Amino acid sequence: SPMLRMDSLLRLAMHAPQRRALIRRELSDTPEGRDERSAIRWLAAAAGASCRLLYLPVDVHTQRARIAQRWAATPDETFPMTEADILDGRAHFEEPDPAELAGHHLDPPPAPWPDWHAWAAARWPSFA
Repeated sequence: SPMLRMDSLLRLAMHAPQRRALIRRELSDTPEGRDERSAIRWLAAAAGASCRLLYLPVDVHTQRARIAQRWAATPDETFPMTEADILDGRAHFEEPDPAELAGHHLDPPPAPWPDWHAWAAARWPSFA
């Protein structure tokens, strides 16, 4: 599932010997909100890793083509996405603003979580 895949990437990043990780994400994988991105940045910093957000917008036609290509090439490594899934994800995606892209400010976790680690454990259960 996308949540488990993200969790696995985070665990690998946190335990990398060089303590650096570049996690590339595309909107076509799992639409992310600012909270997910903030949690990833906080977790990387807490582990002494660097984290840089790169945002590369993609139009819906390119997104559909990439999803179809992944499904055709590696169906065991992806999951099916309907047209409704794609449109819902695009509607709920929170585009990063210039401050988030610059990485100078990290929002606090939403209530009731005391920190981003607790938030991440609730969002990605196997991360706990």
